[in-house]
Amino acid sequence: MSLMAVKKQIASLDLLDLKKTNLIPDLAKSAEVKLNEIGFPNRKSEDWKYTKTAQLFKKPYKTGKENPNLKLDEFSFPKMKCPTLVIENGSINAHLSCVGDVQGLSINSFVDINKEQVEKIGNISNKKENPFSFLNASHLQSGIYIHLKKKNVLTQPLHLIFINTESQVFSNTRIYVHLEEFSEMNLIQSFVNNNDQDCVTNHVSEIELAENSQLSIEKIQNVLGESHICSEYIRQLNSSVFRINTLSSAGKLIRNGLNVFVEGENCTSYLNGLFIPSDDEHIDNHTHLEHIKPNCFSSECYKGIINDKATGIFNGKVVVHEDAQKIMAYQQNNNILLSNEAVVNAKPELEIYADDVKCSHGSTTGQLDEDALFYLQARGLSKSAALQLLMVGFVDEVLQGIQVEEVKNFYSNKIESLLSSN
Repeated sequence: MSLMAVKKQIASLDLLDLKKTNLIPDLAKSAEVKLNEIGFPNRKSEDWKYTKTAQLFKKPYKTGKENPNLKLDEFSFPKMKCPTLVIENGSINAHLSCVGDVQGLSINSFVDINKEQVEKIGNISNKKENPFSFLNASHLQSGIYIHLKKKNVLTQPLHLIFINTESQVFSNTRIYVHLEEFSEMNLIQSFVNNNDQDCVTNHVSEIELAENSQLSIEKIQNVLGESHICSEYIRQLNSSVFRINTLSSAGKLIRNGLNVFVEGENCTSYLNGLFIPSDDEHIDNHTHLEHIKPNCFSSECYKGIINDKATGIFNGKVVVHEDAQKIMAYQQNNNILLSNEAVVNAKPELEIYADDVKCSHGSTTGQLDEDALFYLQARGLSKSAALQLLMVGFVDEVLQGIQVEEVKNFYSNKIESLLSSN
């Protein structure tokens, strides 16, 4: 990109009524320098060629305020009794949050963390030069540091609820999750709204998994009319287990960038996703998983159901380094098109530099099986009921990977409702 083009893009940030952050000044300054160097992605950016982001900077957005009358009952997400933190319009809503005292677990704002913790912020995300991660760091509104001490196994999940309650809001949020040795927890992230509204969320997650730790993330995106850029960076050390299930059911533009760096031996990684765009929605799932050490296992399963004039994207890349022998890595993407105008762009990739591995990838896109549809109708089901049954069966593989029962039930009901409306 030319210097003139970068300056033009950076100048477009002037439309955003966002203040530069006072959180972690050194990180913010270095992020601003990098952003000025590389600019935002354009049509020539290979990783972003299917997702155009220039529209995000053509309207005036602002920083939102807390709504004193906000009630969580107005929003659709898994309702469950567990430690809950609410982030409204990019800032922590202390009135609606209820974390309590959980043994071994500490949750702090970035303003309250120690020097050692401060120095961790940005270390994992800086492995990839993502302009939206740099924008997040330079204009960060709130940061949350989640720390689970060694040998603590949480019986309840931690629920983070991200809500935009005003139109034209731009939210920059960030979390850092650190699990020490032999610790385990489930994390739920619900990105929701209750109106069709024009907002932008730019979220970054950094996750550090120590030896023999286990983390499962259930991630819900139901943000009608909004644009979401979510960038996640995970570092796994020896014998750690990481699992993420992503359901993207509504959003004008959603871009999930999931980056997993498997830096230890005997690690396990599960990356699962389900995306169901309709109307003219655009949902993009990009995954990048690097096997750096030997004797590890990874599995990816992403499924899309695309309707109307919507667009779905899956671009998954697995890199096996030269010293990473005895790797088993599997990647699968399956898509169903429900209309002639629906579009899918799928690009599964393997980049292998080791010679003693078992790796495979594949992608299929098509319509529902006409023979199966005829079979069900011949046994008394209506066409709509048969279609719904086939699609529920199609997504079941992803749903079975969900670790929290309340979330699994919520997903199942949500999907049945979405499919019946289609």
